[in-house]
Amino acid sequence: MNFLETIPVVLVLVSALSIVWFTLKTGISPMPSSNQVIGEVCSLAQANPVASVYELGSGWGGLAIAIAKANPKSAVVGYEMSTLPWLFSSLRNHLSGAKNLTLIRRDFMQTNLTDADLIVCYLYPEAMKRLADHLRTQLKGDITVISNTFRLPGFQPKMTVFMTDMYRTPLYLYELRASEIGPLTG
Repeated sequence: MNFLETIPVVLVLVSALSIVWFTLKTGISPMPSSNQVIGEVCSLAQANPVASVYELGSGWGGLAIAIAKANPKSAVVGYEMSTLPWLFSSLRNHLSGAKNLTLIRRDFMQTNLTDADLIVCYLYPEAMKRLADHLRTQLKGDITVISNTFRLPGFQPKMTVFMTDMYRTPLYLYELRASEIGPLTG
């Protein structure tokens, strides 16, 4: 194998190792939302337009780009730690022409979420627990949270929408009020 033939092999290996590394680090691999979920999240976001939308764990960018296009007056920010999905979503965003979307490679748990009016996420149970704790310590105003598949522990959803897929995937919509959230316990 010559040098030019080696380059694609090395790129594939580095990409695969990057995905594995961040999967082990974060506890979950980047998983895209289904088209049905994307459509429903965009509908929910359009029903109550807000100034700022944060997608926590924006992965490959499909949902963040769709939200940005459906809500052109909202500033949409996607947070993703994993390098390859973040690079891919940044390229996708550039090609999509969504001017109101910013993709940031950062752990959202190290991020101030107080400027978000709407948080959208497709995480896993342990990350949802950490997010709930993080919101309890940061929440100063009102915020809406839409979670794909997993509940936000300690909070009651205002509404649950079930997709018509074979899993009947739930979308949980929460309206969190700072005045109603007690201090972090246990």
